[in-house]
Amino acid sequence: ATLRGRLVGELRFLRGFFYMALAKNYGGVPLYPANTTTADIPLARATLDQTWAFINADFEAAAANLPQRKDYTTPQDMARASKGAALAYLAYANLWSGHYDSTVLAASQLLGLNEYHLEPNYGDIFKTAYYNGQESIFEIGANNLIGNVNPVTAGGGLDGGWGWHVPSSNLEEAFLNEGDSIRRVNTIMKNGQAVAGDPQEPSWNGNVSGNTSGRNWRKYYIPQAERNPANQGYTTRWQPKPYIFMRLANVMLIYAEAAARQNDPATATSLLNQVRARVNLAP
Repeated sequence: ATLRGRLVGELRFLRGFFYMALAKNYGGVPLYPANTTTADIPLARATLDQTWAFINADFEAAAANLPQRKDYTTPQDMARASKGAALAYLAYANLWSGHYDSTVLAASQLLGLNEYHLEPNYGDIFKTAYYNGQESIFEIGANNLIGNVNPVTAGGGLDGGWGWHVPSSNLEEAFLNEGDSIRRVNTIMKNGQAVAGDPQEPSWNGNVSGNTSGRNWRKYYIPQAERNPANQGYTTRWQPKPYIFMRLANVMLIYAEAAARQNDPATATSLLNQVRARVNLAP
């Protein structure tokens, strides 16, 4: 019965996770409850409010039935949806649907678990071997056989990457205007500049003839010595780097926005400033 409850909780988390992607992109969608049969199909499209209620019910059920991540001992189990992941996405879904009081409740419950902590060194979050670190709440692991394709799709052309999702000049300028050098170098690689965390790239070649901005994403980059195969371009799509969907800083900012909209500036600025202080920014 305990295992069944956990598995149903995982399934409801995943259903809420996927329905949330649909709601964010398309609004209300057809909702398939557990007792749907082929005779019921096609289902009518639900309203957006009905869709968010369906999503929230899934995340609430998942949070009630899933163990905390600390209760898992193997790397495989640590990658499962946990109570923390369900609460994080419950807060996120309520923020999207404008239920700020419920956002605050779910986010405060997550922080109350005292299970996740901001990583002191921001750049460590994007290391190749950062699996289920103290800031990561929900992620997909990877290895050389079943890997993360994002380093390849977002990678530079001279590395064998496809060059998708190139960072904008607006983003780089926002970092520069704020004096936010720590997040900037760990988010954006720039032609002719050193790549944070890779001593083999003191002056990265951004291939400006093929990428006029000379920028690529640092968060998906894999240092040359840690690639599959090592010290080569991305000759295979499967790269050993985790994909973090949700981490503590995300939830703290979700909480801060909801608190601000609930006329609680003290809580909002406290959360915001904790995230800023981690990268040496002024309050």
